[in-house]
Amino acid sequence: AYFGLDTCAGCGLCSTACPVGIDTGELTRRLRGRGLGNKAPSHQVAHWTAENFGKVATASRVGLSIGHAVSSVVGENLVARLSRGAWKRGMPQAGRAPKPHRGSGAGDPVVYFPACGGRIFGANTPEEATLPEVVIELLLRAGYDPRLPEGFDKLCCGQMLASKGMAEEAEQMAESVTAALLRAADDGHGGHYPVIMDASTCSVRMQKHLAGRLTVLDFHEFAHDALLPRLMVTRKRGPIALHINCSVRRVASDSKLRRLIAACAEEIVEPAGVTCCGFAGDRGFVVPELNVHALRKVHAALPANCCEGVSTNRTCEIGLTAETGRPYHSIAYLLEECSRTETLSAHCCI
Repeated sequence: AYFGLDTCAGCGLCSTACPVGIDTGELTRRLRGRGLGNKAPSHQVAHWTAENFGKVATASRVGLSIGHAVSSVVGENLVARLSRGAWKRGMPQAGRAPKPHRGSGAGDPVVYFPACGGRIFGANTPEEATLPEVVIELLLRAGYDPRLPEGFDKLCCGQMLASKGMAEEAEQMAESVTAALLRAADDGHGGHYPVIMDASTCSVRMQKHLAGRLTVLDFHEFAHDALLPRLMVTRKRGPIALHINCSVRRVASDSKLRRLIAACAEEIVEPAGVTCCGFAGDRGFVVPELNVHALRKVHAALPANCCEGVSTNRTCEIGLTAETGRPYHSIAYLLEECSRTETLSAHCCI
């Protein structure tokens, strides 16, 4: 059970290496669900979570705030030991749900759904903006008019339950997101505005769920196609580490991610031998040794002067930050930094 179920990331990246595309991650999820049974208390908890996710998100943010308060007194190493590795080095701050944004009418309409990972887990430091704040700033800067779905902070795509084998409850959560997105994206003329999500795992899930009904784009895809042509970008010297997570690899959108970071950074480091980071949603909290093992080759691959890294999934970034000691954040942060007016002015003055 430990080697076959508990420490399987369930990401399905193994299917890309299998000559006939067998997805052992899907098998793992089915076996996890079968092991729970139909009337297990876990299903009752999952059903409550699906119907009360806003309370779950709020409680999670409170827990993060308490964890930081305790670690500031006794040290994060002690908190990590007491939590059996669940509390990470460089644990992000508690997130802030962005304020409802219904669109101002100035700019091209686009629907932005902030995934729950970026809403619960905030920035790496108290001084930084949260991921939703950064994405909204970029959209406005590029001349778009972002609209957030009504009640978005009470919604989750269900990926966290799907990975545990709770397919029925996960489907319930995805359907709630679907209804909210369809309402928000309705242009009033029989069409729909594009939808952006900021976590690759969630984006891929909803792309499949909404296939043929809505265009759902992962942030890096939209940034490559629609933001770069509208922004003046000054490349950062670097080196900057890039982690391409499992979802991006599986749907082969990594070429756009590489071109996006190449537009922002002069020197990029993509560690060889590192594929799945092993954090796998909450696996990095529950079985932290999986994250450590998956990233065992990253240390030798990162040069000493590489001080930051980027990816496209908040939980992956938490694991990468903890393991490498370097702050990882969304590619959105890098694009925002490189497209600031003051950055451009400073570059022109040099």
